[in-house]
Amino acid sequence: MIEEASETDCEELERLIAQEFAYKGLDRQKISMRIQTPGIMVFKKIVGKKIAGFVEIEITEGGIGMINAISVSRKMRNKGYGKELLRHALGRLADNECKTARLLVKKNNSAAKKLYQDHGFWHSAVHTKKIDGEEIEVWEKEITTEHDYLN
Repeated sequence: MIEEASETDCEELERLIAQEFAYKGLDRQKISMRIQTPGIMVFKKIVGKKIAGFVEIEITEGGIGMINAISVSRKMRNKGYGKELLRHALGRLADNECKTARLLVKKNNSAAKKLYQDHGFWHSAVHTKKIDGEEIEVWEKEITTEHDYLN
């Protein structure tokens, strides 16, 4: 089940974020502020009573939706949860009339890049900044809806 994250999820989200995105320096308070920020949505994948993973999206101007972060707990990987979270994020971006989805990924993160490529993303640029000394790539995907196929 995927549902919107709430204030009560900040502790678990902090642990997940620290695994993959420690450089962001997000503590519970900052995560809570992001959850409450208009235009930013955080969704969690629940398995049993635990958060298996999460995705954060941001609706920006110009029809672009950012996938700011997507992560699955190391213990819960290779079960399709990353795919499920990505599909959910793309659906929510489409619901909010975004025409393009954009994300950043470390150049050497081959598992994430395969997931994105399998879902129609392509490498569009090299980001101007590095994260943890690593080169960052910009990946994009045009968002279409079922309605688009009918026209």
